[in-house]
Parts: sequence; C-alpha cells; structure tokens
Amino acid sequence: MRISEYLTLAEAGRQLPGHPSPSTIWRWCTSGVAGVKLKHIRMGDRFFVHEDDIAAFGRELADTKHARRGSRNKASATNAARRTDRQRADDIQRAERACTERGI
Repeated sequence: MRISEYLTLAEAGRQLPGHPSPSTIWRWCTSGVAGVKLKHIRMGDRFFVHEDDIAAFGRELADTKHARRGSRNKASATNAARRTDRQRADDIQRAERACTERGI
C-alpha cells in the first residue's frame, strides 16, 4: 500500500455510513470495539487509515458481534435493567421529599 492510498480520520469519516466523527475513528484505532481495533498508521501526531483496513475492521466487528449475539439471552439482559415497582415507588418518594425540602 502506498502512502497516498491512506485517508485521514476526517476523510475516512466522511466516506463511512453515518459519517462517524474523527474522534470516533480515533477511538476505534486506539481502544477498539468489542476487542477489535482498526488498523492504522501514525505519522507524527496524525493517524491514517486505509480503506481496506476499514473494510476488514467492519467485517471482523460484524463477525464478533454476530458470535456474541448468538450466546446472549435477550430476556435476561432486558429484565436486569428494569426497576421493580418497589424501587420505582422508593425513587418517587425520595424525589418528592427532595422537592419539599427545597420548596419546589
């Protein structure tokens, strides 16, 4: 691959669906998503990515998420995030007390 074939993070973002910001693409390069990092090169303080590497990142991420999706129990994940009626009632009482104390 030639240097002229590399894109800045801003250029890459403009070409991708949803137009992610350069900071999002930088995060994909440095931290990754679901254990998958976007391959990049760094020249000085600038990051560059190649279109082929972006495509490979997307394929690998899709494969990783597909593998995880098959093992996840959606019902238990949804229920774990819900509050019980009692928790909701307690939250309402706390909020009402706070409003009363503040004269609202």
